[in-house]
Amino acid sequence: MLRLDTCESIVQTHRLREFQILGALQGQLPVPTPYWIDVDGTWLGYPGLIYEFCQGVSRPPQNGQISGPQQGYGEYYRKLLAPQFVNRLADLALASWDESLLTAFDIPRPASNEAALQGVNWWQRVWEEDRIKPVPLMTATAEWLRQNAPVTDRISILHGDYRSGNFLFDLESGDITALLDWELVRFGDRHEDLAYGLNPLYYTWSPEGVKLCGGFLPREEYLARYEARSGLKVDLARLEYYEIFTYWKSVVITLASSARCVVGRKTHQDILVGMSYMIAPTLFQLLCNAMRGKY
Repeated sequence: MLRLDTCESIVQTHRLREFQILGALQGQLPVPTPYWIDVDGTWLGYPGLIYEFCQGVSRPPQNGQISGPQQGYGEYYRKLLAPQFVNRLADLALASWDESLLTAFDIPRPASNEAALQGVNWWQRVWEEDRIKPVPLMTATAEWLRQNAPVTDRISILHGDYRSGNFLFDLESGDITALLDWELVRFGDRHEDLAYGLNPLYYTWSPEGVKLCGGFLPREEYLARYEARSGLKVDLARLEYYEIFTYWKSVVITLASSARCVVGRKTHQDILVGMSYMIAPTLFQLLCNAMRGKY
């Protein structure tokens, strides 16, 4: 499998980070084996990596949906995948990496707020570079995130985009065969990945009308299973912080970066990127609601 940078995308990829993390996670989580990396595009024209081809599908074949956050698993596959989805996220928080080659990363210190501040710095820079025009709420939220950056007790590997559609599973057994799309990987607070799955953008509803986080489980069950699997307590204050961070980051990606891609006409996925831009108002409203009363 060849993973090659495009000339334009809605997120900044870093193939060396992806390559090194895939190596570090071998034997700990179901991830492809990395074979070769072209860091600066000397051989491939663009930065890229080659890793193992993995068997499986991202959605059932009867689902005619081309793309989007909901994968249409149906009740049968949802029940098979839900515990695995949460368990793998918990396993990632516990994954060891101390002895791995991780030269592409700036790893924050535990017992400090460096992890949170690194995330804010990353996405604020993207916002400043990609935005079409200033938005006061984005500036105010960035300031609030800095002032309230929580201390991280444990530094973990963060996937950065852990959601439905970013893993493969076997149609017969329902077993997850590979976790994919590690281009946003970094080190930080486990609550960041956990909060990402709570984004209403990825909700679906059960036949009984219950909201399912990530399309899999009700919120309380989602968090309880995570705690049980990882043995790590979910800090609700930190979780709320990273939920706000997730909304803010998502607005950066949709309202700024996606807009830049559409206007620049350099993407080969203009329909998909255009769809991303279209959901910016929904995410902006979520951010607005979350920030009420914070100032």
